Amino acid sequence: MEPAEINLSQEGLDFALATQGGLRTMRFGLPGRTAWSDPASHDPLFAVHPNDQVIDGTTADLSVERIETTELEDGSRQTTIHLGLAPSQLEIAYHVVSYAGTAL
Repeated sequence: MEPAEINLSQEGLDFALATQGGLRTMRFGLPGRTAWSDPASHDPLFAVHPNDQVIDGTTADLSVERIETTELEDGSRQTTIHLGLAPSQLEIAYHVVSYAGTAL
């Protein structure tokens, strides 16, 4: 079962993705401040175009398969979210790097 929220926050950034109904931004902004994104928005977060088909974060049957997180030596964190699209067997790897002490 996939998590309802993927928390990518760190000291300088409040960042979370929602996984219900695809993959979309739940929170994005500075900690303790008004978010830079609208949590009610259904932004697609990404889009790919295989075989003349548009697949984005809101595509039906898109699901989180696994999440891999690597803490890097400089204090940054790389997260790879592997998404699967049934029944096409397409896998999408969405990469996010959070840099320590920044809002990037």
